[in-house]
Amino acid sequence: MNEAPTPQSFDPATAWANPPGIERALTIGVVIGVAISFFGVGGAFLAGGQGFGASIGMGAFVAFWGGLGFGGMIGGVVWATQVEEAAKLDRLAAGAASRTQPEPSDPPSTITALHDAAGVSSPDPEPAAVKVAS
Repeated sequence: MNEAPTPQSFDPATAWANPPGIERALTIGVVIGVAISFFGVGGAFLAGGQGFGASIGMGAFVAFWGGLGFGGMIGGVVWATQVEEAAKLDRLAAGAASRTQPEPSDPPSTITALHDAAGVSSPDPEPAAVKVAS
């Protein structure tokens, strides 16, 4: 979870600039992305019979160009998911607290209200049984 304190004053103009916890999530994502890219590609090249230098070079190339971006994106998605889940839990907790109060009775339906305003009797909710001659 986010361990950085949330700012007390909310300024929408600058809120996007430095959200709490994003640096840590991006750093972890980048480190993991670079490591997976480097060892994955380097290992695949070594297993494919390429030389050690070529494997290390290609692993470093992919780690720099692919691992940084992929890891940064995954870190950002993980952070955003955690923020959304925390907000969802807050909404659920607030909803549970508000449900302890009695709910108002349901207002009449629009059709009933229009019928009452026009002075028209509402249709019988249970129609009489129809006898069929046999």
